[in-house]
Amino acid sequence: MRNLEYLYEATKATHDLFERRLKIVAILTKMIEEEHGTVPVIVGGSAVAIYSQGLYATNDTDLILLSYVDVQPYMLELKFNKFGKDYYNNDLDVLVEFPSGNLAGSPEKITVHEVWENYPVYILGVEDLILDRINSHVSTNDTGSKEWALRLMGALYDSIDWSYIHKFAHEQEVLQTLEKFQRTVKRYRRNLDKLF
Repeated sequence: MRNLEYLYEATKATHDLFERRLKIVAILTKMIEEEHGTVPVIVGGSAVAIYSQGLYATNDTDLILLSYVDVQPYMLELKFNKFGKDYYNNDLDVLVEFPSGNLAGSPEKITVHEVWENYPVYILGVEDLILDRINSHVSTNDTGSKEWALRLMGALYDSIDWSYIHKFAHEQEVLQTLEKFQRTVKRYRRNLDKLF
């Protein structure tokens, strides 16, 4: 691993908050992967922010580990302070949360985004992210979740594994909503795919 202090200072010097978040997660990922052979996966609004190239605003970065690791020593080494289940770094103005539970989706669908050479971050697959947004909309009638499900579907339509997403939407009892959204996206796709 490159010099940790150098990477930390390079991250601190990054003016763009979205990019700063990705850089610190990439450093954390490298540390955990080298010592434990597992990785944290970016989920929730943080994943939407990445797929939308920073258009989606979120205040924190949500990470779920593929297998259990005590993250506290790594977070302290990266100068984060613990507040309940969250970690905050005042120098970077970065908040990281480790939600409880397992990854809600397939590890095979995880995408990899290289932040620095050999320093990737792992992101929940877009299909599982869309399903997450649809489930949120169905259970709470959240219009923001609906909007971002539609935006992601429109912008990434050709790269989505539709057989996968239909199968799991059926299992999660949201297939009717998914199909309705898909019809909307097909109808207005020319406008939706220009959103990112």
